[in-house]
Parts: sequence; C-alpha cells; structure tokens
Amino acid sequence: MNNSFQKFNNADMHLHTNFSDGSLSPYNLIRLAYTNNVELVSITDHDTVNGIIDLNNNKIEGENYIYLLAGVELSTNYSEDSHVLGYGDNLFNYSFATHFEKLKKGRLNRESIIIDKLKKLGINITSEQIKGTNDNQSGGKQTVGRVHIAKTLIKYGYVDSIDEAFNKYLADGRPAYVERPLHSIKETVELLSQNNVFPVLAHPKLIGLNINKLYFIIKELKYCGLEGIEVYHPSANEDYQKQLRAIADEFNLVCTSGSDYHYTEDNLFPGSMIPSWGENMFSDISKTMERMYKLGVQAKKYYFAV
Repeated sequence: MNNSFQKFNNADMHLHTNFSDGSLSPYNLIRLAYTNNVELVSITDHDTVNGIIDLNNNKIEGENYIYLLAGVELSTNYSEDSHVLGYGDNLFNYSFATHFEKLKKGRLNRESIIIDKLKKLGINITSEQIKGTNDNQSGGKQTVGRVHIAKTLIKYGYVDSIDEAFNKYLADGRPAYVERPLHSIKETVELLSQNNVFPVLAHPKLIGLNINKLYFIIKELKYCGLEGIEVYHPSANEDYQKQLRAIADEFNLVCTSGSDYHYTEDNLFPGSMIPSWGENMFSDISKTMERMYKLGVQAKKYYFAV
C-alpha cells in the first residue's frame, strides 16, 4: 500500500450546496460536516463547480480543517437519475468551464419552456419569482433546476410540497415536463476520464435497472474510463451493496461513499450513514484514495473557523 496518500475513516463524497439544489451555503455545509466528524468531503453540485469556487474565494480562516476534494455531479440522458460524479482539480480547466456553461444555458432554456407550459395550465410564475424564491446569495451562479421551480410553486400556493409539484407537473410524463439536451452516460464518463477527472457512477440503484442490466452498463463504462461505483449511498441496502461490490471487484473499480445530502429537513446529514455501512467501507475509502493519488487526484486541507 502506498503510504503517500491520505487515509480517512469518515468520507462523504457526495454533497450538495445552494449553488445547485441543496439548502446550505458551501461554508455552512463544511461546518456541518466537520461537526459530524467527517474528515473528507466533496461538494458535488449538479453541473457546476461554482460552490467550490465560492468556498475558496470567501475563506474565513481558522485553526480547524477538513479535507476538501473538488467534485461535480453531471446529468446524462440515459435516465432521470443516471448521473456521473467527477473528482479532481481539472474540473476548473477551460474545457469544463465551456461544458458547464452549455449545461447552464440548457437549464435556463428548459426553465423558460416549463414556465410557458405552466402558463397554459393556468399557473403563472416568472423567472424573476423563481430567482426570488430561491435567493441564496450565490451571485446568480446557482444552477436552476426543477426543484427551484417546485419551491416557487409551493410559495405561490399552487402545490403543498416538492413531491406534489413533480407528480402533478414536473416529472417525466407530466404536463410541464421538458427534456434537457444532455450527453450520453458513456460520453460523460469519457469527457471526465480524458481530462484526468476521476469518474464514478452515482447511486446505481436510482438509475432504475435490474442488477443484470446494470452489470453490462458498468462493463461498457469501464472501457470508457470509469474508475468507481458509488456503492455506499442511502438508496442501497446491505444486499445491494454486496452486489455492487462484486461488480466493482470484477472490473477493478473502487467503491465510494456519499450521503447525497441536500436538505437538513431530510434528517440525513453529511456522514450520518457511515456507521451503518460497516467495516468494508473503511477499506474501500483507502482503496479509493490510493487510486486517486496514483492518477494525480488529491484532496486538500481546507482551514476554516467553526
């Protein structure tokens, strides 16, 4: 085992801030993770790294520190929840800046079409109201998604919950649904891998495939540059984790862990699932860090005040 890479007992590599569809600012998310004894975090907002940039540009220096790994969660067109996590500082390169800008424009275009569809259904909300409802001091750098539209529908009395907004209007097959132009899952893995960003298949259970179909998808993605599978996720029970670990072992993929934290209201906090994930997770974290180190992907100490 290479002793040059950092070892961790508690790592949460899938977290969201208010720069996408989370509720906390990047700084407050870091503080919450630290309070929960998480040693390594990765902010993986949807289709943007602006939360990490904000964190680095607005440091409140202190003696406390946590290890921070640059990350992102990219949407793909395979299914509603077919996402790929990418890790590494190369996410800040120009090639990704242009990719993120295209994704942002796609989101804004979809927002406009959804607003028009809702209007035809007698629901009158505006882009300005969506921004006002979701004001998060992000300087306009938040990626706007359907969750933000759902929150606006709640604020103006059209629905009572985010689930109701999706079930009535925003989910696939509902009257205000709009598909977003996205890369395929293979193209997304290749984009990350070719730019020396570490690709991991996010929450496989949520993709909606049986384990046999998932096996062949992962086999194909391995040849596209896939490096890991998010085995430890709230959607995966112990039996499913075992099945994923077997696939990971066969294709020499690492197994990562992430709470997929979005909102405090979910009663699911950074690192909160880790005790239930057992001893295998600790060795898998070490294997992940070793693989990343060999590929030049490393977490860095982030100093802050509690």
